[in-house]
Parts: sequence; C-alpha cells; structure tokens
Amino acid sequence: MWSAAAVAGCAMLPPRTEILSRSPSFKAQTVVVAAFGADPAADPEVSRALAAAARSAGLRALPLEAMSAALPGAVVSPDVLCDPRTLTELRRSSGVDAVVLVALDPSGTSARLTALDARTGDAVLRATLRPRGESFTGAAQIAQAAAAAIAELSSAPPARLEDLPVP
Repeated sequence: MWSAAAVAGCAMLPPRTEILSRSPSFKAQTVVVAAFGADPAADPEVSRALAAAARSAGLRALPLEAMSAALPGAVVSPDVLCDPRTLTELRRSSGVDAVVLVALDPSGTSARLTALDARTGDAVLRATLRPRGESFTGAAQIAQAAAAAIAELSSAPPARLEDLPVP
C-alpha cells in the first residue's frame, strides 16, 4: 500500500516531455510563443509563461499577444501562424527565428508543442507534454513541461544551472 507521503511526493515530480522529432542543426535566438487550449481566455497567460520558460533557456522570447502590431486585424490561430506570409511578416517585423505553438488537449491531460522555422515554415521540433498528475493545473505547469523542449531550440546555454531542463 502506498503511503500518503509517497503519493504526495509523486505529485511534486515535474511534468514529462517527450521529444518526437527535432532538427539538431536548427538553433534560434528569438521565438514567438503561442498557446491554444480549450479556454481561449487562459491562452495569453499560458503564452506569457511559455515566453518566460524560453527566456530561461537563453532565448529572446515574446508571447504572441506582444506581436499584435505585426498581425493587424488577423484572427490568430495555428493555421494563420503556419501561413508562409504570416511567418515572413513575423520574421521581418521582429527578427523571429521560430514560432512555438503549444496546443493543449481539451481534457488537459496532454499538450502538443510544435516549433516552426520562421524562414521555411518547416517543423523543427515536435514534442508531447504530459503532466505528472491527471491533468495540467495551470500555466506554470504547462510552461515547466515545455521548458525542456524549448531549450532544444536555443543556441545559448541556460542562464543558470537550476534552469537546466530536467529529463
């Protein structure tokens, strides 16, 4: 039988990140991050947390909401962000090397992370993110799960030893 302390300890474990594919030669300095989930009102908070995770990996990172001037009048969706014209505009206006999209499963039990090369539109990183518990409990936990994958894009070492991603 599991003790209450053992069960509580499992809840403290970090989320799991599974890298599905990556282009090892692609390195970024600047990324735009965007989250899309079941609750559109929560997406900006998750995007900001993802940007903070990317900055801790040594990237210059902007949440999508900060790029509104580059996409005037556009209804932002993953399809719009994958469009070559949109990628060109983001790259031209802010020097973005990659667009990182995180799509949260409606049940909150997983998320898909895809990073697109802003120059070619090619997917340079794909990962699956899973919480240690039944579902993600908030923006910070999603960002923690994404941090290891986002760090794969960085050409810079992490800012601090404690920022190294935990496998």
